[in-house]
Amino acid sequence: AYAFGDTAIENIMIPKSLDECGMDSSFGYDLEDKHYSNLYGGPFVRCDNLKAVRFEAGTTQIAEWLFTGCTGLEEITIPDTVTVIEQYAFKDCLRLRTVNIGNSVTSIGNSAFNQCVSLPGIAIPDSVTDIGEYEFSGCASMTEMELPDSVTNIGRNTFSNCSSLSKIKLPERIVNIVSHMFYNCTSLTTIVLPKTVEYI
Repeated sequence: AYAFGDTAIENIMIPKSLDECGMDSSFGYDLEDKHYSNLYGGPFVRCDNLKAVRFEAGTTQIAEWLFTGCTGLEEITIPDTVTVIEQYAFKDCLRLRTVNIGNSVTSIGNSAFNQCVSLPGIAIPDSVTDIGEYEFSGCASMTEMELPDSVTNIGRNTFSNCSSLSKIKLPERIVNIVSHMFYNCTSLTTIVLPKTVEYI
């Protein structure tokens, strides 16, 4: 954890062999929420100069915690060879605005994009079947979302506290609207429930 934290690193190529990252937490002052709390970070925490990264050809997964707390990251492209984005991979990337997900991703882990407060939206490819808990929670700049019909599972709190989210299209195969899925989405005005929904 924090292997490259607080450095001036500007460019990096993530090798395809990487399958695990360390995470650490520290008690400190959270500038976003303006209070003291546990702050989580991965290998590139607070790397303000790291705007974009590259992945080696043949990469199949994005390791958990990889860019948690990477405050400089603005753009990310997930290669078509990747099938899994692990949990917390991009959590707290406060300046992240552009995400391109490859067409082979099937699963996006819990909180992978949690608290990406500058992210206005994201295109989910129709290869994705599973979206984890707290996936986009706290993405305060997100205004619209369309989930492909390939998605069969959406975790709880997925869109909670997305205060700018005004419109969403749910997949036609979804059965459950789980706990707190849209909690505190104060701008949400349009939602169409699929005919397959059995539980709210």
